[in-house]
Amino acid sequence: MRFLHVTLGVCLLACACTGSSETCGRTSSLIGGQVGPEYLGLDRTTHAAVVSLELMSRDGAWLSPCSGIFVSSRWVLSAAHCGDGSPEGEAAVLLDADMDCAGRRVTGHYIMHPELDVVAIRVGDAFAGLTRDIAPATVASELPAHVGVGTQVLLAGFGLDGTGGSGQRTFLVEPVSHIDATTITVEGSGRTGACLGDSGGPLLHRDAVTGAALLLGVLSRGAPSCRQEDVYVRVDRLAAWLLSLGVSIGRQGVAPCGDVDEVGRCLGTLRVSCARGGLQAESCRGDTPLCGYSAELSRFACLEEYGGPCGAFDQTGQCDGDRARVCRHGELRTTLCTGPNAHCARDPSTAVAGCGLAR
Repeated sequence: MRFLHVTLGVCLLACACTGSSETCGRTSSLIGGQVGPEYLGLDRTTHAAVVSLELMSRDGAWLSPCSGIFVSSRWVLSAAHCGDGSPEGEAAVLLDADMDCAGRRVTGHYIMHPELDVVAIRVGDAFAGLTRDIAPATVASELPAHVGVGTQVLLAGFGLDGTGGSGQRTFLVEPVSHIDATTITVEGSGRTGACLGDSGGPLLHRDAVTGAALLLGVLSRGAPSCRQEDVYVRVDRLAAWLLSLGVSIGRQGVAPCGDVDEVGRCLGTLRVSCARGGLQAESCRGDTPLCGYSAELSRFACLEEYGGPCGAFDQTGQCDGDRARVCRHGELRTTLCTGPNAHCARDPSTAVAGCGLAR
């Protein structure tokens, strides 16, 4: 394993660009990542909670950029190894989706966790107006029952992509491969992963009650290839420390629907759907342990057994040899992968099965 951060000395992001991220012509970061849409269907303000940041060294130089996420209107979490070992110091957080167009750079003060590879950054009160369009992620107070080995989770960050470019907020889906007392490991299987600059970036799922974006961990280390295992520090192990800093833990209010509609979607054994302008979530267990499409309800629901036209296939579907089978609008749609697109694979950002995708 290696840390996903390199000290580069002074690193000033001085691009005078004022347009949107599209006009800056950046490529997506994370190996295999995409700008959107993504697996969880998070809304724009939740996407905006994922930020790029820099910590200042003892000699006053800005260290190389890392990634992080807002967990309240004032606090950002990232990786401690993004600094030079100082327990406290100055930081800068970039609020835009593209580092080359970073028109909003807010300053703050960082505090290192005494044991784990985590840093908390408090931005100044003067920047309240700049952060009002950001919906902070909910910090998990415990490991959710619907997250385990094999669960698809969402990675986010600003680091290097497969072409050597970096600097744009992007998202990637990978399965959990290992969980221990302090870490969650995800597996890129030689195709996808986090890379330099993604350190401190979030590992996300959704809360089982509110459906809000749920922060599971922050990126600590990964494979040299950037395409194998990535290891995240579990944020539920930080509860006492975060509370001492004044950071709220656990569920908060009604979550916006984002890209989730009334039909909803299955996120493993978690069902989410939009109703009355907010998300509803339900963990499938007990007498209804399966998440799938209900023809009777005309939406995804927790089921006792699979049935209807979609059977066990959800909105992400599955690859069946050279066929992609996906449940769309209550119908099971099968696409035969032929010619130059003769293989089926999951989209690295949405996890939807399709033809011609990188395997």
